[in-house]
Amino acid sequence: MSEEGLFTNAFRALPENVAAEQSLLGAILTNNKAFQLVDDICEPEHFAVPIHGRIFEVCRKLVHQNVEASPITVRPHIDGDVLLGRQSSGEVLGALLRAMVGIINARDYAAAVRDAWLRRRLFKACSETLDLCCRPGDASASDIVDGLESSLLALARGMAEEMPTVSLEASIEAARLNALEASARGTGLAGASWGYRALDRMTGGLLPTAIYVLGARPAMGKTSLGFGIATRSAAAGSSVLFWSGEMKAEQLGARAGAAWANLSTQSVFTGRRYDLPEDVETGEREPLSDWQWRDLEAGERAAAGLSLEIDSQPAITVARLRSRARRMARSRKGL
Repeated sequence: MSEEGLFTNAFRALPENVAAEQSLLGAILTNNKAFQLVDDICEPEHFAVPIHGRIFEVCRKLVHQNVEASPITVRPHIDGDVLLGRQSSGEVLGALLRAMVGIINARDYAAAVRDAWLRRRLFKACSETLDLCCRPGDASASDIVDGLESSLLALARGMAEEMPTVSLEASIEAARLNALEASARGTGLAGASWGYRALDRMTGGLLPTAIYVLGARPAMGKTSLGFGIATRSAAAGSSVLFWSGEMKAEQLGARAGAAWANLSTQSVFTGRRYDLPEDVETGEREPLSDWQWRDLEAGERAAAGLSLEIDSQPAITVARLRSRARRMARSRKGL
């Protein structure tokens, strides 16, 4: 970037829409019905002018208490507030009333206030990223990318529309249509297969957006079962990402190969036969037979057709794991 570009960025004003803030608050103070129109859009922190956010907060508190929010009832709550600066409460409230143009466009004003707030958050995220890029420190490039992606994901969640309420009739209709789709698939499952028939029968499959927790004491086989589900689900056609904080990819691969070749995991680790006793004299075990090596190779070839990625990055953060999952979801394999 040129010196001129750096200079321009350094003095670029933060996005704000003071006129929309004043018009919105003026509408609320004149007619509290305006607040009911925007209560699901705005929060006090969305206002660029701090005293405006404070007035919105007071209005919300009064309305929720079934008290009319007007200049007369709001003024005692903001008199002497440090956010007023050099202005008096009367001057600020008077300016808001003069900016009032009616309640018809209240939601438009609220949307403009929220949009400016989102732009400020985006500006902050990008500025912090630029600062990290230009400042020597411990943060690596990948750490900076993960941080920016997390910030942008949080912004995207903030932009999401509020989910509307759903009537009981509509929810039953949606369930019925989902059941018809599941029936038409011919698998008897409402979601992806666990790979274990008993679990499929009990649950109807792995349902989209659901979270399942495997709980048991240590050394009871939680990782093995989880990886078995991942492998079998991939074999059923799903694209799977499996993260393991305990076992490396080779250890998980050994378990998968052992299951395919009907060998003990120890045999795959050592290349020795554990289906036969040790030699009496040497105490050693026989190497795997040729047919057992061929079975392992057959398992390797079968795994080539599965969309299963293993992530064994240790000490990973939730943000980084989410970032890796999002990258896989964007790839050709999907997730």
